[in-house]
Amino acid sequence: MLEQVVKAHNVPGASLAVWHHGQLHTAASGLLNVDTGVEATTESAFQIGSIAKLFTATLVMQLVEDGLLVLDVPIIKYLPEFGLADMSAARKITLWHLLTHTSGMAGDVFIETGRGEDRHQRFVDMCRYLPVLHPVGEKHSYCNAGWVIAGRIIEVVTNRTWDQLMSDRIFKPLGMHQAFTLPEDALRFRTALGHTIKEGEISTVKKPYSSMAGSPAGATLSMSASDLIRFARMALGGGKLGGQTILSTKTLVQMQSHHFTVDKTNSLGLGWMRYNWSGDVLLGHDGATMGQNAFFRIIPSKDFAIVLQANLSSALPLYLNLFTKILSELADTSLPIVAQPISDFSLSLELYEGHYDAFVSGADIFIKDRRLFLTKRPIEGIDLDAQNILPAELKPINANRFVMKNSENGMLTEISFSDFDEEGRPSFAHIGGRIARRTSSAAEVQRK
Repeated sequence: MLEQVVKAHNVPGASLAVWHHGQLHTAASGLLNVDTGVEATTESAFQIGSIAKLFTATLVMQLVEDGLLVLDVPIIKYLPEFGLADMSAARKITLWHLLTHTSGMAGDVFIETGRGEDRHQRFVDMCRYLPVLHPVGEKHSYCNAGWVIAGRIIEVVTNRTWDQLMSDRIFKPLGMHQAFTLPEDALRFRTALGHTIKEGEISTVKKPYSSMAGSPAGATLSMSASDLIRFARMALGGGKLGGQTILSTKTLVQMQSHHFTVDKTNSLGLGWMRYNWSGDVLLGHDGATMGQNAFFRIIPSKDFAIVLQANLSSALPLYLNLFTKILSELADTSLPIVAQPISDFSLSLELYEGHYDAFVSGADIFIKDRRLFLTKRPIEGIDLDAQNILPAELKPINANRFVMKNSENGMLTEISFSDFDEEGRPSFAHIGGRIARRTSSAAEVQRK
């Protein structure tokens, strides 16, 4: 099945692993690199992107168990040099805020700080220029920067690098033999390279990895799908696997429990994303890096886990196709359906117009031909298919929620608005899990 679906969605290569009824099932298809023709195997290593946040969160919680860290004290206790453009906000931020994406700081910041062991320290030094997008702890906005800071805190309290701790405290105890954090280690494995697609033509990425400073957030961590299943089995097994204890059951439950609500079907644990699908609580994370995507879910009540890795920057249709079939057949659950717009819903569209800023990214929302459109401002160096980001029409579900259709793959994405003023204008737009603050009036938006 995998080979047919991979070809149907024009994906260069993919690896799939499923843990079901105490058995591991794996499959791989396609190429790891279209230039060299190296084939994907079930032991091939792919980048897992932001799924790495689960690993960084695990290290944090190990150190909480060791008494070296406390979740609810300001992080300046561990990093006195830490600062933001708003120092009053910086002094309030705790590890809990970092692990739940509620710190309020600008999140999609990928600062190049070199490849040395001081790269995370140098990133923290540069955070003093970052703005705060919302009050600390009041909202959720996906924040990669917070995870780099968490990674640096780990290094400070242990006097060891994040890379060393990841290997010694997670990879080796769990027997993850195709897992690595440093790009140079890719030479030791059968490793996937990322790809992009433009006008139907697939090409390899020019830059295989994002900023090395972003490692704790997901810039470099790579592994086989089977290795990620070993991590899943630990998470399904109360923090233990093969006689090795990674976390206490109490700590694991704390990490996987509800900590902050995102929307009607999604909420946040500590690092873990929580999904309420068909009455089942699924846990996991997605990851996107330089031309690669990864998708990871576990269902604790059914001792079930699934991993999909693909070396294409726009692999969402492949994920939806495979996960819909596999979860229905093996786990008796289904993915939520994106709400459909209401055709006869009447709104004053001009209230939503404006520029919405998230520091290094954002969006313009404007009216054209009596319809509402959104144009994203891509994140430099990360949105590899930025050439495909075209104005997309926003259609209302209600006054707070809209959907837009991706021009490239036809997928529906939900956009929401919040903090309306007395005239009914929103102060924030929530786009792809990120908050962007409205910074201009409708008259200042360039009509397109």
